[in-house]
Amino acid sequence: MADVNYTVPNRSTGTIATGDGNFAQNRTTYEGDWLVKQYTSITINNGDTVKMANNGAKGMLIYCQGDCTINGTLAVQQPQNTTAGFSGTDVTFTVVKSGGTDSGAPYTTGMGSDFIAAVANNPTLSGNGVKYVLGNSSTNRSTGGAGGQSGGNWVRAGGTATAGLVCGGGGGGGAMHSTFQTNTPYTLNAANNGNGCIGGMGFAQNGQTNYQNSATGGGGGGAGSDNGTRGFGWSQGVNGTNAAGGLLILVIGGNFSGSGTITAAGGNGGAGSNGFFGSPHGHGNFPASSGGGGSGGGNIWILKKATATDSFSGTITVAGGTGGTASQSPGTLTANGSSYGDNIYGSNAPVSGSNGGNGTLVNTTIT
Repeated sequence: MADVNYTVPNRSTGTIATGDGNFAQNRTTYEGDWLVKQYTSITINNGDTVKMANNGAKGMLIYCQGDCTINGTLAVQQPQNTTAGFSGTDVTFTVVKSGGTDSGAPYTTGMGSDFIAAVANNPTLSGNGVKYVLGNSSTNRSTGGAGGQSGGNWVRAGGTATAGLVCGGGGGGGAMHSTFQTNTPYTLNAANNGNGCIGGMGFAQNGQTNYQNSATGGGGGGAGSDNGTRGFGWSQGVNGTNAAGGLLILVIGGNFSGSGTITAAGGNGGAGSNGFFGSPHGHGNFPASSGGGGSGGGNIWILKKATATDSFSGTITVAGGTGGTASQSPGTLTANGSSYGDNIYGSNAPVSGSNGGNGTLVNTTIT
């Protein structure tokens, strides 16, 4: 199997308002059905990647009747970023498993025709298996990391992050603030919040034309499935990674081998701007901008036939993404040939974004 980029079935887009009262934004939503694939055997070679081509799948369900060898990468990191299709009833996936005590049939309403048809073949349990809960409209998944707070004389909190509902939560955007000590604080320097697994945006007030408000720099964007973009000013932060942990169910009937990677890891937050080294009017100023939060890790279920051999030695990860780093001090600033001894961070240094929370991994045998 060479590089494969699966298309999200029945994908649609929309908008949702995110953020706080200071910086609300309409953001893109991606909604689709489960991707369902059935193979007699699977081989992903070293250097090859199997993933979704775009954002929006509820999850990835892969059946492998025979042997599964993964030496490349199998990734599920661009999930649906709303709860469309998920009601208040748990979506469940049933398997017969030694020692399991659950009962009942799988529940798949709203998950798309391919998923419903495939899981209809799963058993109705009578105290003889496990019912895996994929989620509902209020299931809490891992939480994204908050954006870091700004530095300077007037601290601004970074964007907050919420728990993901059907995927890892999006990271909050990094905040910024001017550091020039004679400034009065801006009122619009709050960063944009994450929403579900949508990453918050970094933010910066535009640089002013007078020396007292000489330079501002953008906070880093939060990671997410629709990542947060960087803040803009005289200098720019870094976009958050367009990734959040999704849902993967891999059912293997044969042997499981290889040394590759299976990932539902969260994405990394963007770094804060490294600053502008002097205003248009010659006064040095360093914008104290912070990093965006990492998005949360997703969920992976690897369900293997009990009589088969598992020799897989690679990496399986549902780790949360790393928060973006805060801007760094350049030391004494020089502008127009003169040195300025401004306290470039004011009273406070900017803070890096927080890491996203880890997801859930189940790697087990079934009957």
